[in-house]
Amino acid sequence: MRIIGSFSIIWAFAVLYVCGISVHRKNGHFEKTSSKQPHIVVIIADDLGWNDVGFHGSNQIPTPNIDALAYYGVILNRHYVLPTCTPSRTAFLTGRYPIRAGMQGYPLKAGEPRGIPLDTVLLPEHLRRMGYSTHLVGKWHVGYFSENYTPARRGFDDFRGYYNGYIQYFNYTITQQNRTGYDFHRDTATTLAADYTYGRTYLTDAISEEAESIIASHDPSKPLYLQISHGAPHSSDNDDTLEVRDMASVNATLGYVESIDRRNFIKLKFTLYEGGIRGASCIYSPLIKDRSRISNQLVHITDWLPTFYSAAGGDLADLGPIDGVDQWSALSNYKETPRESILLNIDEVANLEGALAGRFKLVKGAVDLYGDYYGDSGSEPSNPKYNAENVLKSLAGFAISSQSKYTLSVSKIIELKEKARVVCEDRTAPANCSKYCLFDVIKDPCETADVSLEYPHIVEVLNSFIDQYRPELMPQTNADVDPASFPGHFNGVWMPWVKSAGQSTFLRSIHTPLQSVFLAAYTKLIARY
Repeated sequence: MRIIGSFSIIWAFAVLYVCGISVHRKNGHFEKTSSKQPHIVVIIADDLGWNDVGFHGSNQIPTPNIDALAYYGVILNRHYVLPTCTPSRTAFLTGRYPIRAGMQGYPLKAGEPRGIPLDTVLLPEHLRRMGYSTHLVGKWHVGYFSENYTPARRGFDDFRGYYNGYIQYFNYTITQQNRTGYDFHRDTATTLAADYTYGRTYLTDAISEEAESIIASHDPSKPLYLQISHGAPHSSDNDDTLEVRDMASVNATLGYVESIDRRNFIKLKFTLYEGGIRGASCIYSPLIKDRSRISNQLVHITDWLPTFYSAAGGDLADLGPIDGVDQWSALSNYKETPRESILLNIDEVANLEGALAGRFKLVKGAVDLYGDYYGDSGSEPSNPKYNAENVLKSLAGFAISSQSKYTLSVSKIIELKEKARVVCEDRTAPANCSKYCLFDVIKDPCETADVSLEYPHIVEVLNSFIDQYRPELMPQTNADVDPASFPGHFNGVWMPWVKSAGQSTFLRSIHTPLQSVFLAAYTKLIARY
């Protein structure tokens, strides 16, 4: 048997804290105040692997605070994303598949003149119209070539972070075509400016400090939306690709990890296999009635926009046509999810596409980038024993327990940890999916066996499902890096360089009846198996 390894995924980890109360730490004590609408805090960890969190059964990397949120909340074991940065963030912010915005392909480069079309209202703007205070800390990566494409012009009250896909962890620079520039900003709707406040503070610490500052200064009577988009553990633009804070400390605390590279980073993305699109995710909220459980229902990254909007009391009709579905009742009241299928992507340039419905997943045009690599299981004998007591004693665990009547036990933690573990049979050779493969990802989560010959009719139905989206596809907007963007024009800083970017008018309609046709056909078909 083999446990699914540390696949790196762009939306690899999201802690979603949706709370009807605000908890503040003051003089060593946690205090709470009320808000009629829930405060929403989203934490995104970039390129975190499936087994890089303890709550998936791994003992390799202790993550007690993250685990506390998961064990007190709901572990989302079938949370799907896109295989790279820009497409995932586009889906999250718009509630739409990125094919509708031409953002489905290779991630945006520094100095590339494109972004999410301006006629698309983003998640923070929807929430701001409902009275929310909206803040983004960390990574943006969905376009900044014109000022109107920057986050503080797209619904965030302010932005403290970097525009591009990654930067160095100590000096906050990124190099593109041999041009190096600074990329850390403090923006509002009226002022865009480089921010040198942190000097050479380690990036993870700077982002955390900014998030803490926002929470500490926020008026709790006003609903808060805070998106914390960490750079970690994404690689750095430095020659030392991860650029850890202190290598001596890393070796001292993670010396049991045999591979020195594994102590630093691991990479596996750009694929539609489970390791590239199935993200580690959980949600915590005291508003959830049945907590400390694992959800194996389908959730897609596009679902968070309507889910948050619903939790905030919004009318979903305000959102217009979207691909995401409202999961709030499914999450908070343990109802059945309304989602039965997902378009995984159509990348017409890479000739890679896929779809998922129920237990079956179709992948077409997949190139085997990593051989039979699975990553570490997280359960190697050299790893330390999992410490459930540390989860309960963590800051997150203590904060939750101090405000909740619910008691989480060590035995419950161990039970959830084992149930969340994904185990699969060893495979002798990777399946050849250059044409297509069909996988039963419930029975075979590591995609060891192509079952397309066994279920040809399901292949046909999933192919039809993908084909129904082709008329909705906007050709990829990827463009050459514009020399006018180079930092030398802006005192060494990556800044918007196009003075006036016209309003994009490309907006694809969404033909929901096609979804219904597919689902009806699929329901009848799947009932046979």
